[in-house]
Amino acid sequence: MDLVFACGMFFFGALGYTQTFMYPSDKPYLYTVTLSYLSIVMFCIFGCIEGYAGVPMKTYTGVSLMTYCALMKALSTSTKFAYQVFLNYRKKSTRGVVWQTMVVDLCASILGLVELQIFSSQRGYGFLTNDPRLNFAKFLLTFFSGSFDIIILIQIFCIYPDGKQRRKKYK
Repeated sequence: MDLVFACGMFFFGALGYTQTFMYPSDKPYLYTVTLSYLSIVMFCIFGCIEGYAGVPMKTYTGVSLMTYCALMKALSTSTKFAYQVFLNYRKKSTRGVVWQTMVVDLCASILGLVELQIFSSQRGYGFLTNDPRLNFAKFLLTFFSGSFDIIILIQIFCIYPDGKQRRKKYK
């Protein structure tokens, strides 16, 4: 199951990074571009070493290739959400943000944390942070995603609830 999760997260992370370059209206930050290229190059290097030399990445880095993919997804998700929070603050509006998407993503994050807690309880470790076999990348992804979902929902409903009036004012 973790293999499927990691492959899916790498695919969606790569898709998220690709979208960074597809919107010409906002020039991407140098940080984003550098991080995107660096993660792609590192994945290719580690993949070639593991595929051609037969040396698992975990033997010389302590992190498996699948964990690396999931960590890249967690990093891309937190970067994407942090930029959205900053953009909402700068515009003083949440125009273009769909609250239903945030709610669904928050539910997915909660279910991900519940799943990790169930696995930890089944192994006899109690709380999930006590589990030495905790999928740390999955924990980071669900934690960051859920935290930023809550922040954006607070922006939508509490801080900038009058987005329609603001849009008319600035058009």
